[in-house]
Amino acid sequence: MIVVLLLLIILVAAGLYSIGSKEIQYSEALDLTGIDAKVTADKYEKIEMGMSQEDVESIIGGKGKLMYEDEYRVEYSWPGEYYSEGSEHFRLDTAFSKKDNTLIMIDADNIVFGEKAKEYEDMQKSEDFSGLNTVVIKKQQLKRLEENMSYIEVSSVMGGEGIKAAERTIIQTRGSDQFRNYEKRTFITYAWKSISKEDQKPYGIDLTFEDDKLMWLPIWALSPDID
Repeated sequence: MIVVLLLLIILVAAGLYSIGSKEIQYSEALDLTGIDAKVTADKYEKIEMGMSQEDVESIIGGKGKLMYEDEYRVEYSWPGEYYSEGSEHFRLDTAFSKKDNTLIMIDADNIVFGEKAKEYEDMQKSEDFSGLNTVVIKKQQLKRLEENMSYIEVSSVMGGEGIKAAERTIIQTRGSDQFRNYEKRTFITYAWKSISKEDQKPYGIDLTFEDDKLMWLPIWALSPDID
């Protein structure tokens, strides 16, 4: 769903997402509640790059939502087992080549790690982070974090390990048709607990790693609200 993600980022400010000549609201593009076929972890494990669209639909149990189409590719999305209305996660996004009707891209967002990721999402929605039985983070610790640190290095700075809060895998085609290969990227998010200086309420700080390297430090993590 790389093309879709780029379009969403570019058009989110305008609140629009384009499918061909049709413009729909951004929220509608994310909404998969009308798709009955859901992707479970077991179904996902059976999907392989190079499969036809019909094979993927057969494994999942039905058609997905058309997200994008041009002369070269078509993209479909399915809700995961733990998807709920309004969520940007718990979904499987795919792209198929129109030339030979083969699966050329997979973006699995909390499909395998769905149950635990849903627990953390529920914490965020309810603002109840009592389930994060981890260390309390101070601003001075966050200032010591640097991009490309490993999870172990970050945990050392934080004063303890976080909980695994999300997992996303992207597999996409590289190379020509004759020498096609696949690149796999895995993103894992860990969460720690912090305390608001203003009202002493706990909340979650989540950091994402790719290949065990810290991708970025959110600017809000250095907010003055952190003691």
